[in-house]
Amino acid sequence: MNKLKGVLLTQGMHGMISQVEGLAKALDIDFTHHTVELNNFWKTVPPKFTPISQSVYKKIDLNDFDIIISCGRKSVIPSIHQKSISKKKVFNIHIQDPKVNYNHFDFIVAPEHDSIKGKNVINTKGAIHYLTNEEIIRNKDYLNSFIKKRPKKNLLINFGWSNKVL
Repeated sequence: MNKLKGVLLTQGMHGMISQVEGLAKALDIDFTHHTVELNNFWKTVPPKFTPISQSVYKKIDLNDFDIIISCGRKSVIPSIHQKSISKKKVFNIHIQDPKVNYNHFDFIVAPEHDSIKGKNVINTKGAIHYLTNEEIIRNKDYLNSFIKKRPKKNLLINFGWSNKVL
């Protein structure tokens, strides 16, 4: 049986890429990554006020695909639009709160701290990523070399929360 084909849509920021690639790898799909670029006017407009139209974003050349995985505000409308114009049934998943009607997506994967709920919402403890336990174990000596060089109090892991002091 052939693997499902996926399209990953982000703004190109590493934190978003790691989340969409992490989910794609967990689903064991073949995927291509596409960076979304909104047209000038639409860069400042929230997705809930944006039409679902190709006029909102620069054209993305997509071939045959079964799944769209998107992450971030700028990829919301392109994900919904690409699903709506597909000639076949396409499954779309958005990571993080899309800030539009959740029914536009088959699933939304959001960290618990986003406090969103819905029949198609899957909550996670933090951000998903593409690192596997095997990769961490295989590279533990390399990772430990960085930790040992610096005092542990300087190791910061950002789980997506505010940078304010708690």
